[in-house]
Amino acid sequence: MTTLRWKPACTRWPKPVSADHPKDPLRGAALLLHALSGKAGHVQVLSAEEGAHARPVLADASLLLTSDLPTAGRNAAVAHAAAHWLYSTPHQPTAAMKPMGLAVIASLEDARVEHLLAQRFPGTRHWFLSALRASSAEGLGLEALLARLSRALWDEEWVDPNPWVGRARERVAQAAVQFGWGDAAVYRRLGNVLANELGQMRVRMEPNHTQPIAYRDDHSWLWQHDLTSAQATDIETSRALERASSDSADPAPQLATPSIYWYPEWDYRIKHLKPGWAAVHEYANAPLIVPVAGARSKSLLNENSPRALKRQLDGPALDLDSCVRLKVDEAMGALPDTRVFERPHARPQPFALLILLDLSASMSAELPQGGSLLSLARGASVSLLRVARSMGGKAAIHGFNSNTRQAISYECLLDFDTATDATARLHSAQARHSTRLGSALRHATGRLGARAEHHRLLLVLTDGAPSDVDVFDPRYLVEDARHAVLKARRSGIHTMCLAGGDEDRPAIARIFGHQAYAIQALHRIPRQLQGMLLRALQ
Repeated sequence: MTTLRWKPACTRWPKPVSADHPKDPLRGAALLLHALSGKAGHVQVLSAEEGAHARPVLADASLLLTSDLPTAGRNAAVAHAAAHWLYSTPHQPTAAMKPMGLAVIASLEDARVEHLLAQRFPGTRHWFLSALRASSAEGLGLEALLARLSRALWDEEWVDPNPWVGRARERVAQAAVQFGWGDAAVYRRLGNVLANELGQMRVRMEPNHTQPIAYRDDHSWLWQHDLTSAQATDIETSRALERASSDSADPAPQLATPSIYWYPEWDYRIKHLKPGWAAVHEYANAPLIVPVAGARSKSLLNENSPRALKRQLDGPALDLDSCVRLKVDEAMGALPDTRVFERPHARPQPFALLILLDLSASMSAELPQGGSLLSLARGASVSLLRVARSMGGKAAIHGFNSNTRQAISYECLLDFDTATDATARLHSAQARHSTRLGSALRHATGRLGARAEHHRLLLVLTDGAPSDVDVFDPRYLVEDARHAVLKARRSGIHTMCLAGGDEDRPAIARIFGHQAYAIQALHRIPRQLQGMLLRALQ
């Protein structure tokens, strides 16, 4: 059997691959996943540099593997994903369920599907057992106890000294004998009982709780958390647009395979960055390039040299061309122009402007006077781009939306070197999903950070506060976006925002501070944008 081969850890993922790509180094993983599950899926690598607690991520048609898995866990990770695809119900609702209960039930579900797969493919039993024996856990926290229970449910020779682990092992074994491993509801009820015991024991669950077993996925595929009313509205609007698009005779063009970048997220509750937490899928032709030290000063060497302002009323030197013109006017009897002096004047510093459009579903809402806020923002963005380029600057229009932390879409709709009239991609962009602003800001900051211009400006056009379907604390994404803005400003990037929605103004002000501007009147948006640009360049 072909074994996995791994690329070195890097912050950028390679393109998704499948079993149809024989030359790709991940072909072995894709083939194994297909062989065990009967379902073709993409396999990608998640960089271990992004965090020590990174875990594989399972989706409906893909598996994201961490590159730091030990040899014993590589095949186990693929087999575990195949087991979930075969025997688990995805996106289960979590209404009225507590976090500790979810963690225990998910751990039992992991063991249940692995045992079912081992019954079907006995060779996988050794993979799971070897990977669990290689992982060691100590302590009395929730992660440690679940890790010890996971090993106890597989390793018959393992005797754990903790009484809770011993009792849980016996109860699971009794359920397996009485009901088998096929009924997930049995182990869900048992998981609730075990979680209740942990609560009575005052076992601590950390705010940043992660999957304790390194080869198992992070359970994001298993659960579908409750949605807020605003998130539900966004999803319904997005689905309606997708249905309308599918019924159209002229569907939107398909995007190319994205490049994927992982970014941290700021958790204000623990005052810590969660590394490698959010994946930005960028749809662009050019890769993100880290600027070379000294590149900016070299490119601006001639731009910053002083030039003379001619035809001045006063100054330290004479303008020879104006003096000649004065003599010609006197000889011809015309009224002479006495502006015959010149004075040095510094050449304006070049600038780069990145307009970041919110492409979430709420931007497609119909306006009273017709059209949508997105269509209005498109037109205003193109007008501002033309103004910026007429002033000698570089300008681009990018857009973003999100559908959980693993799927943040970032589109380069009209890039810096794209012709001003090449707006087909901009006008075909659809509004859908949610608004995970912080990750989009970090990626846009990276794009601008690679520019050599002296002034770098980032302008966000949105209709409200950030949100996403996997986040339920309304303050969480606001604080994360604020952290991203502060970091961008510390790196020399001027950030601004033009936003609508009265109820969301406190959140926008919290994120952008005094550079947050409200939409006063829709017809004034183009003029407001131009005014923001001029103030930023002063």
